[in-house]
Amino acid sequence: MSKHPEQIDRLDACIETLYTVFAPYRLEADFEERCSPLGDRRAMARRLMMQPLRSCPLELCCYYTFKATLTMGDERDFKHFLPRLFELMGTDPQWYGYDTRIFTRLREIDWQKGSEQERSAITQFVLSHWRQIIASWPWLEPAHYILAEIAEAFDDISPFLQIWTATNSQSALRHLAEAVSDAGWERKNDQFSAWLFSEDNKAKLERAFFESADQECAAEFARAVDYFA
Repeated sequence: MSKHPEQIDRLDACIETLYTVFAPYRLEADFEERCSPLGDRRAMARRLMMQPLRSCPLELCCYYTFKATLTMGDERDFKHFLPRLFELMGTDPQWYGYDTRIFTRLREIDWQKGSEQERSAITQFVLSHWRQIIASWPWLEPAHYILAEIAEAFDDISPFLQIWTATNSQSALRHLAEAVSDAGWERKNDQFSAWLFSEDNKAKLERAFFESADQECAAEFARAVDYFA
């Protein structure tokens, strides 16, 4: 995973904004009681309550995210933990080793009905993290898989596609080639499919093939071009 200092600075600023905006959502003393008694949910709730928010460990946070608002707490509890969850997503590579459904949880709490400050803080973080993904190769999960997850919470993914288009780098091209070559979700999302299989992207991959000095990359670009009708 590549590191780009300017993007890290921007991401850090977005994370601090999240902590500030969502600070009013404090974890109530009855959080454990509002979690299901099934399995180890209440034990996990006790552990979460014992940890300072900024120190909550990855595994515990991922466990919580998967069950948040369903069998562990409610929307206000989720908003309390959200800055830490996004912080881990943006800074800990192991986040993508867990099935968290964080964007599904966002959709379920109808996050776009939150305050303007909350909506802006979430949007700016996700866009910043997306820039980080597109500018880095390899990433821990295919970029188009992550975009499919983002689309669970964002009805309009055009800002993410614009970032992808505007990122003129080998990393962005390899993410593009990978997405084109992997026929799956993108063919079920009209907005993404129209962008992905556009003539502009076909031309971009053809140029990349002819200009690439790396045989492996050139082969990826050539394979992707073959998927265009």
